Amino acid sequence: MDNYQINDQINDMDLEILKMINANPGIKVSELQKRLSINNFQVSENQIRNSIKRKIYDLIEYKGSKKTGGYYIKNG
Repeated sequence: MDNYQINDQINDMDLEILKMINANPGIKVSELQKRLSINNFQVSENQIRNSIKRKIYDLIEYKGSKKTGGYYIKNG
């Protein structure tokens, strides 16, 4: 049931963000925005941050300092 609820809340952009973080551990929001625009998702860095904070925060984590850190998929 939990997977259904998670999948119900995640949209295409959120899924693309998760795929990019999985393929590029440690990626930053600015790089996510660049790569999403290449894939025809016209989004701002703020939209990406909001998506992370509101929808996919349970699935990813931020590691490192504000300057040099990035996003990773949570294990388990």
